[in-house]
Amino acid sequence: MHDLIHDLAQWAAGEICCTMNIQKLSSSTRYWSFSKEILEDQTWTSKKLVQVRSFASFGAVDVSIPKLLDFIFQQFQYLRLLSMRKAGIIELPNSMGNLKHLRLLDLSENTKLTRLPKSTTKLCNLQTLVAKGCSNLRHIVPNVASLIELRHLDFSGCYLLKEMPLGIGKLTKLQTLKGLFDIRRESGTRISELKNLKCLRGSLDINGLANVFSSEEAQAARLHEKTGLDKLEMYWGAGNHDVDGNIKKDVLGRLQPPESIKELMLKGYNGLAFPAWLGNPSYTNMVVIKLEDCRRCEFLPALGQLPSLKEMTIAGMKAIETIGLEFYGNDGCSNPFPALKSLLFFDMKGWEEWLAPSVDSSNAFPCLEYMNIYKCQMLRGNLPSNLRSLKELSIVSCQELRLSLPSCPLLQTLYIERCEAPFSVADCLPPNLETLEIQDSKIEQPIQEWKLDLLTSLKSLVLRSIGSGADAIEYIPQPDFHLPSSLSSLIIWEFKNLKSLSCSDLPNLTQIDIQDCEKLESLGVGFPPPKLQKAYFMNCPLIYQRRKPDPNGLIVFDEMVEDRYSYM
Repeated sequence: MHDLIHDLAQWAAGEICCTMNIQKLSSSTRYWSFSKEILEDQTWTSKKLVQVRSFASFGAVDVSIPKLLDFIFQQFQYLRLLSMRKAGIIELPNSMGNLKHLRLLDLSENTKLTRLPKSTTKLCNLQTLVAKGCSNLRHIVPNVASLIELRHLDFSGCYLLKEMPLGIGKLTKLQTLKGLFDIRRESGTRISELKNLKCLRGSLDINGLANVFSSEEAQAARLHEKTGLDKLEMYWGAGNHDVDGNIKKDVLGRLQPPESIKELMLKGYNGLAFPAWLGNPSYTNMVVIKLEDCRRCEFLPALGQLPSLKEMTIAGMKAIETIGLEFYGNDGCSNPFPALKSLLFFDMKGWEEWLAPSVDSSNAFPCLEYMNIYKCQMLRGNLPSNLRSLKELSIVSCQELRLSLPSCPLLQTLYIERCEAPFSVADCLPPNLETLEIQDSKIEQPIQEWKLDLLTSLKSLVLRSIGSGADAIEYIPQPDFHLPSSLSSLIIWEFKNLKSLSCSDLPNLTQIDIQDCEKLESLGVGFPPPKLQKAYFMNCPLIYQRRKPDPNGLIVFDEMVEDRYSYM
């Protein structure tokens, strides 16, 4: 059907459209698409190119043809669209500046292109310039002020781009500015360049905010007036001047985004505190917020007051010691974080305590489904006491956390790794838990008290180096310890006293991984279970001694992957 429609469209277009076949190119052709082979194997006359309006490449163009492109560009008099996406070109000829009627120029993903020709500034009717993914692009043009019709400018993925061109502030029709707007005082790029860009919409990234030294300069950007923006990312970077902390706060205060904003990221802000607008409940559209590497701030803003916030990331804020009432809302917000679904704390080196809100704690985080706490080495407690919607909880590298799991009746995944302070999980594991992974952590509570047999939905169980809690286990199962029959994956490491493991009660088991169980000598009657697909035994010498050739390769002992063995 697709081919029939394509053929019908070609028939209806007649000579107006020419796709690949150079023989059909005529003086009536307005739209021409070509490939490398067309340029290499076919010839054409300049008379046939005069009326072409659209010129698009498919696939890589041989990088050895700049002279050919130069010839072609000199023939175009009425070209409106030039697309050379993924053309593999290294250099564009200056004759591109002759394309006075050009509206759209797409140079995306030409990874060998290092600069645009200076004649690009002569494209006075250009409305869209796209160079995204040109990973080696270092220079655009010195000044773009002459491109007064420009509406869309996309340099996303141009990571080697040294600086933004001058004159962006004069592009008053600009709607899209993708790629970093980089503030560099030495090159003359100021935040005030944004003042007249009232038509901006979509996303905007601003880099180099450490080079904004006064609130008046920040105010001149008039970000709050740009109501078409729905995503704003602000990066401070390394500043060359020592600016007072209060001034830094005032600068951020004057960079207040419009209330239409949906996603906000602040990275590298070096002020002592956040301005009042951050967390203001008037931002009813805010759904994502990320605060990263704001290293001097000692308190979080009142983000609990944002009524629509769904995703929050707090990372690299090493000066924060306590997260308390200010986080939920200074006015005693009765329902903090009413819509939040995902919460991530990462690399909070100084964070020690998480306080409950002053209101009934059961009203906080009513919709939270995913909570991840990584590398918060000083955190001692406490987690929120009632997370009734939580589905996934991950705690990694929180060495001081004496974990007391909150009430999470809907929890499906619990992941704990490198938590060195002793803790217990008794009476905290909900019956609908599907994945339980505990690795490299200290658990003193005997594993028999976990009541794992009651977790009738458990599919994956990982108990890897969990400490003394496993020392009393000699047999699986044993009278006071059973695994649920729902298990499909079982990983056990360092059960020092384990002698026997029987899988006869685990009919759904498909994968088993046993390591560093030096006393394990028996796998019971009926091993392997009927659905088992792979079993690994590493550093289990007594089991290894009882191996025999296994042509199916079902079981792997130690590192001898090339040899096939099974348990007898």
